[in-house]
Amino acid sequence: LDVVADTYSTILVTGENAPAQRVSAEALGGLKVFIDGKSFLYLGGGGGYAPGFQTAAARGTIGFVFEPSIGDQDRDGIKDDVDACPTAAEDIDNFEDDDGCPDLDNDKDGIPDIDDACPNVPGVRSDDPDKNGCPALVDDDGDGIPNALDACPKVPGIASSMRKLHGCPPEAKKPPAIIGGDGGIVLLKEVQFETGSAKILPASDDVLDTVAGILKEHDEFTLVEIQGHADERGGEAYNLKLTRSRAASVLDALVGRGIAKERLRSIGFGPYCPLDEGHDDAAWEKNRRVEFKIVRKDGEPNGVELGCERAKQKGVESLPP
Repeated sequence: LDVVADTYSTILVTGENAPAQRVSAEALGGLKVFIDGKSFLYLGGGGGYAPGFQTAAARGTIGFVFEPSIGDQDRDGIKDDVDACPTAAEDIDNFEDDDGCPDLDNDKDGIPDIDDACPNVPGVRSDDPDKNGCPALVDDDGDGIPNALDACPKVPGIASSMRKLHGCPPEAKKPPAIIGGDGGIVLLKEVQFETGSAKILPASDDVLDTVAGILKEHDEFTLVEIQGHADERGGEAYNLKLTRSRAASVLDALVGRGIAKERLRSIGFGPYCPLDEGHDDAAWEKNRRVEFKIVRKDGEPNGVELGCERAKQKGVESLPP
């Protein structure tokens, strides 16, 4: 569809007509509706804008221009005048489909596209139809994971859903808790709770299982204090209550795993005993924790430090050993 506009005029240079009658002019506007190729229907109209005697007050036109259509011998939808192969139909496969020529081997690897599992990437022949015509996969470490997908291409490894570990050797599994030298059980993996709640998440079952196992193996630990700590965000009273509830939940979880209740006690210190005095995400993550302090060994005080000075100033203090 084309939109067109034309204007034309005439001037009478001889004769005895009045000067006003000598200049005639009209303007026309219209549409060209193409029917096929270069053949089109024309509709237009307009009027005069000069007073000459040849000027029409209004004029309408309609016309049809016919030009024989260019053929398409191979019926591939590309007219012969622009078709580089007018007698061979284009194979429409999203690869150089505008030239009108069939491309029977897009990647020119000698394997026809009809048999090529990777028609746009040069490859090698294979008896496996799913690999025929695809590039040979390089696997330097021989672990069955191609270098292109292997995060550790020079070291044999295992498959993993994590891209940065896929093809890498498995790491030795570390226990989530160990006995520390400062009179406590050191957690290598934090106890996790639902947000704003004392409900322990299932992801922490292995931590509690390990702590319970340590206590069962070491019956000389006759009293262990479970301490809950919070970061500085939120009100002090809220955090104090939450840490008390969380420490009590851990105590109950250990009792449920066969630890005698008289060997355990719990306390919450709220935000008063931070490990990191910073005011950012890293500090908050360190300060939001559960600790296990061995208060008594074989019935005797272990000499471990309980709580902190700031907590004591706030009236939050552990019971005597």
